Parts: sequence; C-alpha cells; structure tokens
Amino acid sequence: MWGGQVFGVLCCEQIEEPRRWTLEEQNFAGSLADLVAIAVEASERQRAEAALQLTDFSFEYSALATVWISSDACLLRVNTAACQLLGYSREELQSMRVYNLDPNFPAEAWLHHWQELKQARNMTVISRLQAKDGRLIPVELTLNYIEFDGKEYNFSFARDISDRLRVEESLRQAEAKYRSIFENAVEGIFQTTPEGRYLSANPALARIYGYRSPEELIETLTNIEQQLYVDPQRRQDFQHQMQTQGIVSEFESAIYRQDGSIIWIAEHARAVYDPDGDLRYYEGMVEDITDRKRASDALRNIAEGVSAAIGNAFFQSLVQRLCEVLQVDYAFIGELTDPETIATIAVYGLGRVQSNFAYCLVDTPCEIVTSHKICCHPQGVQQQYPADQMLQEMGIESYLGISLWNSAGKPLGLLSIMGCSPLQNVQLAESMLKIFAIRAAAELERQSSEQALVLSEAKFRQIYENDPGHDALHQ
Repeated sequence: MWGGQVFGVLCCEQIEEPRRWTLEEQNFAGSLADLVAIAVEASERQRAEAALQLTDFSFEYSALATVWISSDACLLRVNTAACQLLGYSREELQSMRVYNLDPNFPAEAWLHHWQELKQARNMTVISRLQAKDGRLIPVELTLNYIEFDGKEYNFSFARDISDRLRVEESLRQAEAKYRSIFENAVEGIFQTTPEGRYLSANPALARIYGYRSPEELIETLTNIEQQLYVDPQRRQDFQHQMQTQGIVSEFESAIYRQDGSIIWIAEHARAVYDPDGDLRYYEGMVEDITDRKRASDALRNIAEGVSAAIGNAFFQSLVQRLCEVLQVDYAFIGELTDPETIATIAVYGLGRVQSNFAYCLVDTPCEIVTSHKICCHPQGVQQQYPADQMLQEMGIESYLGISLWNSAGKPLGLLSIMGCSPLQNVQLAESMLKIFAIRAAAELERQSSEQALVLSEAKFRQIYENDPGHDALHQ
C-alpha cells in the first residue's frame, strides 16, 4: 500500500505439494511487501519530484511572462520573463494585484471578470500592462481557470505584441495608402477574369464607362467581349497578347459606355498567375484617350486637306477643314493691313465659301488676338464685346482666334473660328489653331515675300527702261 491505497500484491507460491504457511513465514512475507511498498513509494516520489522540478524549471525559464493569479487578483507567483517584461523585481510583482498593472481589469470589475473566466475556462484577450517606467505594453493574454485543492487560480501567459502591432499598423497604413490610390486615381483600375467578368473596379473606371458606381459596373458588365468592345475581336486580341507576352501596353480600342456612346480607351495590363502557373485574372489600368484620338484624327483630316495646297488654295482649304473638323460655323484668315484694320483673305461659313471683307479691330475680340496672340471665349462673346456689330449681326456665341507672326516676330494677321453655339472642345480647337497658325503664317509670309519680289523686279525694270543710257547701251 502507498498513501493508504492498494497499488499491488506480493505473492509467494508453493509448487506441487500443498504447504501450510507458518506465522513466521507470513510475517516475513508482510515485511517483504512493506519493503517493496517503501521502494515503490521512494521511486514514485523521485519521479514526482523530478516532474515538479521540470514544471518549476519550465515555469521559471519560459520565454513568455507567466503568472499564477488568485481569485482575489493577487499575483501569487511570477517568472523571470514577467519581471523582465515589466521591469519589476519578483518581490515587487508578487506584492501586487492585477489591477495595479492592467487598467483594463479595474478592481470594481474584477469579480465580474473572474466569473467570466470561470465559465469560459480559457480566454485569450488583448490588453495593456503598465511597466515600472510608466510604459503601457500591449500584450496578448492567455488565461486558464484552474481549481486545485479546493482553491481557484488563473494560470496566465502574457505575450508582448508590440512588434506585431507595429507590423499590423504598417500593413494597415499600406493598405489605406493603396486603397486611397485605388479609389482616387484618375485612371481606371480593374481586375477581370479570363472569362470576361469584372472582379474589381475603381470609381474612375466606373466614371469612364458611364456607370454610377463600381458595383453597378461589376454587376452589369458580365461579358466584356460582347458588351464592352465595339469590335468584339479586340478582347481576343487582348487575350492573345497576354498569352504570348504576359502584358499589354497602349492597347487602344473603341468601347461602348453605359449610355451607348462610343469612346476610345488605352489599356495597360498584366496577367496574374497562381503558384501552380494557372492564370487567375488580368489586372491593369484604363485611360480615356477619346480627346487624344479626336485630336489625332482632326490633325490628320486637316493635314490631308491642306498638305498639297499653297497660296490662296491653302488658305481656303484650311478654313473649310477647320469648320468641318471642329464643327464650328465660321473660320477665316485675316491679314493686318494697318494697326487697326484686318482684311480677310479666306472665309468659310455656314457650309460654303464666303466673300472676303475688311473690318476695324477696335472693340473686337480680334483686337485682343493681335496684341495677346490668342483670345478664347467658349460662349457669351457678344456680351463681352457689345460694340462689335458683326458679332451681333451674325449671331456669334463663341470665338477663338490666334495671331499670325512672321519670322522676324512681327504680326501678320490672325486665324479665327466662330460659332453660333458654345464651343464644345476648347482644348482640341486651341491645339488645331496653334498648329496650323504656324503654317498659315509661313504661307502668308511667303506670299508677302513673293509680292515684294515682284514689286521690286517691276520697279527696277521701270528704272532700267526709263534710264536715258538704256537706248545708248543697246545702240
């Protein structure tokens, strides 16, 4: 027996012949049993002491701050890691209560907390412990409710999570940063499946495509090939480039907006694969290049119409093309005949060639052009120049003019467009006039030079022919 309990039996057996055990033999067997019990008890005690030593060693040298806490919040026992974490000595900590260290567990709430732990048996909570130097250290507490020998304990571990929180905060900031970029980017940003559905879209993409929100776009556009591209073949071309190159850049296509109108976009995208090499999705950016495309087309259309023309044919072709491409009612080129007068050399308006005319620059937008190089009124030009009778009579609402200069930096005249309605694409119109004003000025200067040369030749011929020595020379 050990500890008042039977743990085994010592047997003595007689083989073959029956035997009657004497009292002396029985006492001897009992003594042997006592010796065995003593030996077993000593061995078990050694194992228990070894286990206890191992437990104490593990408790003391655990890398985590480890604490035994009583039901009345006393710190009964703390290990070295707890002392190092909080900066207190062992004696100081073991004279304190939980609410002296943890502001999240005040004295008035301790009983409620203990009942919660008793019911849950195990809990993991995030809290803060106040170190001796006043710092509040963020920790993850693992709490374990234990009953032993009729008493209640909390065997708890505290893990310093300062580094983890810093990493999490950095990740949150990075996520917020990239979320802000995603939400506020001017370019459209997207992810699509290879099958042609949108996985994500930012507000800019929704605006470009004419949807009220990214959610509406994702819900509505379920077949990119058929619903988005004007030419469905473009989706196949997109995927072919992805398969062969892994990326697409400046992939230009005409697409339908939600209202059915057509715009031009340029896509920049890449294919994203999983670790096994399987295609997951495409992601990239979309840029609305409609204005750029229109400018390019407008430049090409005007250039094609005037490239082979010179002189008056060039001027007339230019003003006609400007009206047609920019969709304005009037365009004209005027030559500065004196500081206050313009005489037109080419006028196109209301779909046909118009007669040339001369007018005074005073109190007109053209006066601003000759002194400031450019003048633009997308609308309301009559109100700005009430003394300009021509604007009133023609019903002009918008005006854009740019001055023409010779190679010496002197003004030659101007190139202007006018409309009976507001000017729609001001940036495109300004770009076109700036480009062709250079050519118009060069052509005007060339004509002036030719005219000056003709006049000079005529003058010298007249002088030569009127020279008295002319006849004598020929005699």
